[in-house]
Amino acid sequence: MTASALATQKTDIDIPSEIASALNLSNDTSSEHAKVDRDRLFDLLGNFTAMVRAGFPILSEIQWRLILRGIQEPHEQILGAMGTALAHLPASYITWQLQEGHEFGFDESDIEEVSKFGAAETVAAYLVADRFWHSNEGDITSLRKVLSEVSGRPEECVLKGDPDSLEL
Repeated sequence: MTASALATQKTDIDIPSEIASALNLSNDTSSEHAKVDRDRLFDLLGNFTAMVRAGFPILSEIQWRLILRGIQEPHEQILGAMGTALAHLPASYITWQLQEGHEFGFDESDIEEVSKFGAAETVAAYLVADRFWHSNEGDITSLRKVLSEVSGRPEECVLKGDPDSLEL
């Protein structure tokens, strides 16, 4: 088969039916998995990535440490756990830790800002934490790299106080 024939050939991907239905990729919920068009799924993932990057929070290193501390345990299905976690992590976990007398070097304003995250910021935080804890084994020196990968910004433009990418 030629390269052009392969490029135009449609390939379906199996994903859980519940997800396929929620994303309007399939109405078939009769089985555990549904076949969905790869190109349509990739378009949705592209839109998802654009949403995360547009809503990516520019925070201080201390605030990112707060988030990483609150989402310290890597989740195998991190996005699946997000519905519950949106309202609770990381702010309530850190607040509880502070109330119990544990000191992490965060103040109330750091916690307050993180606790006001909307959906896009929370998704971004979970993607950062997932990548940080899974691929970097918690090496804080790689935080800028992870923030850059998730945000799509240069490493020099990912923390509060950094120049805007247009300034480089």
